[in-house]
Amino acid sequence: MRRSRISVVVLCSVVPLLCGALLGKCGLVESDFVRVSESGFEPVDNAADSNDYPWSMAFFTPEGASEGRLYAGTGNNFIGIQDHLNRTNDVDSLPIRPAEIRRYRPELGGREWERVYDSGDEGVPFEAIGFRSMREYRAQSDGVLYLYAGSCGLDASLYRSATGDPGTWERVFEWGKRGSIRGLEAHGGLLYFSTTVIDVVDDNFGTVEGMIFATDGDTVWPVIEDGFGNPNNLETIALRSFNGWLYAGTRNKHEGFEIWKFAGSGAMNNPVPVVTNGGPDPRNEAAGTALVFQDRLYFGTLIFGGFVNFLEDRRKGADLIRIARDDSWETVIGEDGISGMGPGFDDPRNHYIWSLAEFNGWLYAGTADNSHVIAWAIVNLPQLPGLITGRIPFADAREVPPALANIGGLGADLYRSLDGVHWAPVFTRGLGNHNNFGLRTMNSASGHLYLGFTNPLDGLEIWRTK
Repeated sequence: MRRSRISVVVLCSVVPLLCGALLGKCGLVESDFVRVSESGFEPVDNAADSNDYPWSMAFFTPEGASEGRLYAGTGNNFIGIQDHLNRTNDVDSLPIRPAEIRRYRPELGGREWERVYDSGDEGVPFEAIGFRSMREYRAQSDGVLYLYAGSCGLDASLYRSATGDPGTWERVFEWGKRGSIRGLEAHGGLLYFSTTVIDVVDDNFGTVEGMIFATDGDTVWPVIEDGFGNPNNLETIALRSFNGWLYAGTRNKHEGFEIWKFAGSGAMNNPVPVVTNGGPDPRNEAAGTALVFQDRLYFGTLIFGGFVNFLEDRRKGADLIRIARDDSWETVIGEDGISGMGPGFDDPRNHYIWSLAEFNGWLYAGTADNSHVIAWAIVNLPQLPGLITGRIPFADAREVPPALANIGGLGADLYRSLDGVHWAPVFTRGLGNHNNFGLRTMNSASGHLYLGFTNPLDGLEIWRTK
């Protein structure tokens, strides 16, 4: 009997270890996540500011601090802005709301996010309606580690703080143009960032100029000013340092995205094309999401236009490609891809691969799903011509009829892969909320994988592993 008791004790000690190892090998499942934000951080604040998008995320540990924090930058009332432009094309009267930077304080409660910066405090008119990028960088000029945040608004600007605390954020670059700072990447001792102009182009809420700047923390100077020589490269969306080069993914709705590489600021006149014409398909409008995984550079594509793409020649899901050190590339997700899965992970409604992250040795890919617009169109066929021309407010189009709320696939998807080739779904319905239409950001930090969902109806949501 004593031997049996010892055996039971040993078994009870070993089984949890084995289960933990097996879970690590199997990757995450839907039940591994718990919600850590509510209604755009706070219901009252969300009602006033419309915290729709968790546009950026970064984990930052200030020098001298015992622990770091997760920071998130909002995108505010972006759907309202898009609706307004669809109806009037009047950029000067946009219904803008002030953007915020929050940091997660779980010790104060499971869903407590401290406001560390609010662009509304700048006065009226405030400049920032969103913080579209976030990245830590040790400034070459003074050796200090900062958290940088790139804004979208009336004057695209770069902010930073050495502590992340309220009252410490300073604006260190003002572009002087309405637009965004989208790409933000440290490379070769400098911080590079890409700018885009907010304007109305061919009735789209789009951009007319793609530029890349560099800074040492003190001085800012332009590196790429002409869209890599192609006027159809409207913007550079993604920047990623890989294999000693800085890779840049563009948006090009006429010919398909391009990916270029250059060594750095000193080699600005010698960029090298790596992928052109949208990679596997010229309908891939943008190379918008980049991550290095297992010594390869992955790019997820974005196809703009929502339901309109289903009625025009771009009705396809997003693709995923990867680039090797010798710059050879292959399609992972897409037509004839090495995974065997077609565009959008075999679902054409997944028109963005909007986020990529590595967690515990696995690669995770999050999508944006345009099922809401499709569902609305099904029951509003008489108004379909208005939807096609962009003259019906998208705010109405995203109101999913109750009878269609449980259609399979509504809500963002998350997929996982151990080798970048073989993929399996983690979830396909926005973690139980079909209004979570896009998995905009992911961040792997401090033993957790954080997921940031875009949700214009309920307010953005952030979840993390338990």
